[in-house]
Amino acid sequence: MLQLAEVFPHARQTIRRRAPSDLESEVIAGRWDAPRVHRVLDLSERGMRVASGTRLARGEHVVLSFVPPGWWLHGELTVFAKVVRETARGEEGAATMGFEFVDLSRGAQAELARCLRGLPPPLPRAPRRVRKELVWVDVLVTYTEDLGDRVNTFEVSERIAGIDAAELEVQPLAGLVTGGRAPYAWRHTA
Repeated sequence: MLQLAEVFPHARQTIRRRAPSDLESEVIAGRWDAPRVHRVLDLSERGMRVASGTRLARGEHVVLSFVPPGWWLHGELTVFAKVVRETARGEEGAATMGFEFVDLSRGAQAELARCLRGLPPPLPRAPRRVRKELVWVDVLVTYTEDLGDRVNTFEVSERIAGIDAAELEVQPLAGLVTGGRAPYAWRHTA
């Protein structure tokens, strides 16, 4: 059955850590003549976000070179990355670019996570918007919990696949006996 579910945008796999104010990264891009230095705003073992005056297009590959906090023993870290986010300058501050590390080994990821442990995450700028999406639910299980003074009942389902309203192709199973000539326009799909 189709069920309406809440989807949180930009769900992260790792916790971003606020970078020290003096942390900078050299960004080497194919369309720039020379490496450019950018201030690192936050960092995780899977990527980083930098303040940038000029932004690159999403999907563009770059080389990042920086020394993470607590990484002094290993020297400079150089890693290939791709641009996954870019935001324009606005009321909240400078323009930013988000990079995802492409070739960082598991050992280096683990060491970077160890070095970042203890740094606080950045403060949230805005509340997260929740959007609703149709998902196919195979089995819906109802749990009832009796606490003596009250009874809690909730339903749990296993999400199998997300279905976008644009992906639905509605077709009749047989010819219509009655109806107008114009095809029906679906107005309320989500």
